[in-house]
Amino acid sequence: MKKKFKVFGVAVPIKSFIGDEENKDLMGYCTKEPLEIYFNSALDVKNRDKTILHELHHALIMRLGFDQVLDESTQELLAEAFSDVIYENFRPKK
Repeated sequence: MKKKFKVFGVAVPIKSFIGDEENKDLMGYCTKEPLEIYFNSALDVKNRDKTILHELHHALIMRLGFDQVLDESTQELLAEAFSDVIYENFRPKK
C-alpha cells in the first residue's frame, strides 16, 4: 500500500488510526491542514482501499477549493461514487 499520494503537487500522507469505542465505526477521514488521509486499521483490505480512495477524493475536493462551494452531502456522494468507480476499474487482480 502506498504511504502517500500526490494531489496537484502536494504529498498527502496515508495514515491509520486504531478505532476506540468513540470512533470504532469510522472508516476514515481526511484533514485539511495538514492535508492527510486516515483509515481505520481494523478494516479489511477491500474496505481499506475503498476508504482511502474515498478520502483521496476529499483531498482532491479540498485542493481544488470545491469544499468551499459544495455542501457536505454532495461531497460525500461524489467521494463515494469516485471510490466505487476507481476501485471497480483498478482493484488488484486475484
